[in-house]
Amino acid sequence: MKKLQIGGLLAVAVAALIAFAATASASTTLTSPKGTAYFGTLHANTENHALLAPPNLTPIECNSTAEGEVTANGTPATITSKVLTFGSPSCTNNWHVTTVAPGSLTIESGGTIKSNALTVEATRFGVVCRYKTENTVIGLMTDSAKTGETATMHVSGAVPFHSGSALCGTETTKWSGSYKIDTPDALYVD
Repeated sequence: MKKLQIGGLLAVAVAALIAFAATASASTTLTSPKGTAYFGTLHANTENHALLAPPNLTPIECNSTAEGEVTANGTPATITSKVLTFGSPSCTNNWHVTTVAPGSLTIESGGTIKSNALTVEATRFGVVCRYKTENTVIGLMTDSAKTGETATMHVSGAVPFHSGSALCGTETTKWSGSYKIDTPDALYVD
């Protein structure tokens, strides 16, 4: 009887692992219109402000624009970033934020957004803080099926410190904000 119970438990465990593996390797495709793989420009603007919150310094609020090209669909969908701007021309509290390298984004199953090789530099009164993503989870994509209109990238992540002034500290900075996608007009995560 015990052999039968152990065999049953083993079968359940194997089935759970197979189900987990299938979920983990699920393909992610960005589509527009729904069901048609999208390859092309992705453009978004912040709905209010993007917020960068270095741990030892005053928070930075900026208007922000992002643009990239959907270059791959599958596991995961990949967006090669072209432009990421902050401010017009500056941000709050006399901060100036520039993108040194726009990097790339991946959209994974469920809409998880990861950023890689994005380097952002914030300067104010001679203080320079640089932050760089390295396969960093930065937020979640809410597609048009859920918003009822254009898709939105909800950014809420901790970007690792890269280099700069000792005043910046060595901890991550929080990056948050909602980027409403205006190109394409409707975008789905399938």
